[in-house]
Amino acid sequence: MEVDESLHRITAWCNRHAPATAAAIRPPASADVLSTVQATTGRRWPDDLVAFYGSCDGTERTPAGYLFPGYCPDPLSDVGRHWTRWQTSWAGVVIALEDDETDQEERRVRRALGAGPVTEIYDLDRLMAEPAGATASRFLPAFVPFAEDQSGDDLFVDTRSGPQHGCVTEYLKGDADSHGPLWPSVTAMLAAVAHALDTDGRVGYWRPIVESGQLHWDVP
Repeated sequence: MEVDESLHRITAWCNRHAPATAAAIRPPASADVLSTVQATTGRRWPDDLVAFYGSCDGTERTPAGYLFPGYCPDPLSDVGRHWTRWQTSWAGVVIALEDDETDQEERRVRRALGAGPVTEIYDLDRLMAEPAGATASRFLPAFVPFAEDQSGDDLFVDTRSGPQHGCVTEYLKGDADSHGPLWPSVTAMLAAVAHALDTDGRVGYWRPIVESGQLHWDVP
C-alpha cells in the first residue's frame, strides 16, 4: 500500500540522516487500541489513516524533531484525548454563546442588523452535513486530530462525506480551519513528505533540515 511505502521511505531517510527522529517513531498500534480510539470519535476513519496507525503509532513526545512539516504525529492515545478535549471545549463555547443570546439588547441589535442568532454560525447539524473540506470555524466531531505542533495547533483528517473525504487540514489557534485542506488525503501527505526527503525538495514552503540528528522543517 502507498502508505506503507511512503512511511518506509521516510523512516529509511531518518535512519540515515536524522537518527534521533527515527528512534522516536513508535511501533505499530494494536488493532484493539485502534478500534477503541476510532469508536471514541464515533466516525469511520479513512483507510489510509487506519493504515498509518497500522504501520506506526505516531512518535514519542521527546525533543526529536518533526516527522511532518511543523507537526509530530500523535500516538493513538493522544488522538482520543485531543478529540475529546476539542469536543468539550466547543460544547462550552456554544453554551456561552447561547447564554449571551438570552440578552434582549443583544437580540435587538442583531435583528436590527438583519443577522440571525450567533449560534447559527456554529450549528453542528448544518456543519456536519456540509462536504469534507468546507470551513467549519469550529472543531467538529468529524475532525480526527492526528498530529500536533506541540504549541496548540493540530492537523486533522476530515471524515465528512463528499469528494474531499479524508482531506488533511490544519486547525490553528485563532484561525481554526479557515485556510482549507493542505492535502487531499493522508496518502498524499506522506508521499509529499517522502518525496521532499528523498529529493532534498520541499513540501509547500517547508524545506527539510537536520539539526543534532533531528528532522526539522525550515521556512526559507
